[in-house]
Amino acid sequence: MEKGAAIRIIGIDTNSFFLAVSLIEDGKFSGSYLFPPDGPARRYDQPKRDGSKNKVYENRSALERLDAMADGFSTWLPRPTAVGAIDYAYIEAPPFVNNVKTFAELTAVVMVTREVLRLDGIGVSLANVSTWKKRTIGNAKADKSEIRAWALAHIPDIPDTLTEDEMDAAVIAFGGAVAAGEVRS
Repeated sequence: MEKGAAIRIIGIDTNSFFLAVSLIEDGKFSGSYLFPPDGPARRYDQPKRDGSKNKVYENRSALERLDAMADGFSTWLPRPTAVGAIDYAYIEAPPFVNNVKTFAELTAVVMVTREVLRLDGIGVSLANVSTWKKRTIGNAKADKSEIRAWALAHIPDIPDTLTEDEMDAAVIAFGGAVAAGEVRS
């Protein structure tokens, strides 16, 4: 990286339906992306089965959802030689959940995302959910409203229209900018 160039750090919040990616550039919020873009609607807006409390889950398998995430992310990702290349990435590590199938799906999403970045030579760190919350916000068990409030108070240029997952990704990236010495928390 040339001297004086802005450092571009992405934070990635993962789940088994979509990636939320937020970019911090030169210590300021610089954009947020969802891969695939319809992921949140597919996750949250599923209708309930007639006469049941259970939602009807989308027709795509976990593998098909993973492919859609990886393809969209890889297509968007600026190559190392391109203008706007990413210098470093922080991915939220898969949190332990009591369902083995769900934990395996989350782990696959994180590892595939990591591999896409690694193959482009982009440095990657996994950020434990409790650790990034404690280091950045000061509360390892911060809920979504606390994360949003912190992000709006501390991250320059962040809009208040981001989804909860995009806010998480922005705070993860901002924590990376602090670690890189780009900003102070």
